[in-house]
Amino acid sequence: FQSVHTARLTKGARGITAFPPRVQTENEVILARKPGGGKAMRNATRRIKWQEDEETGFKIGDMKCGETLKVTATDDKDVRCPKDCPFFAQNKMDDRFCTFTCVANRDQCLKYNPDTPIADVERGICRTALVQSCKVYSTDGTDSCEVCMKGFRLGPNRKCNWPYMPIFYALGVFLVVLGVFLVIWVINM
Repeated sequence: FQSVHTARLTKGARGITAFPPRVQTENEVILARKPGGGKAMRNATRRIKWQEDEETGFKIGDMKCGETLKVTATDDKDVRCPKDCPFFAQNKMDDRFCTFTCVANRDQCLKYNPDTPIADVERGICRTALVQSCKVYSTDGTDSCEVCMKGFRLGPNRKCNWPYMPIFYALGVFLVVLGVFLVIWVINM
């Protein structure tokens, strides 16, 4: 949050120094007061330390499995969980927002957030199924749907299809053919 009254506390130092709010290092804590008065609040976000993995080129964080972290806009979005628990799962078990934890498998993804049954190895996250127009996603760990939204039908590949799409394809072909005939007719006049 942005505030007129912001101060930096360096661990082990005495006194407070003024600073721009966007500059915070991993060994500092921000104390801020809401504009117009109010109680001082502490930004308890722990800056994530990381090391680059030579094999994959990813930034691997120093998080522990099952440890819940609150992330902010200042956290590096490219940091991944360690190899023993490689998936970031949004923690829906607490009442806070923007909290994530590192988990080891799909079952733990479901434990922390029942809406994310897919442990995506490529992205390093627990995610929901990528199916458009789906009302109830499948929880079997695949990108598929159980129930489609109104106006859509569940296809054999368990994806939602709009049943009137062939009509629009036919209408498009008809309009293109009509346009070609009109152009030829105008040229021959």
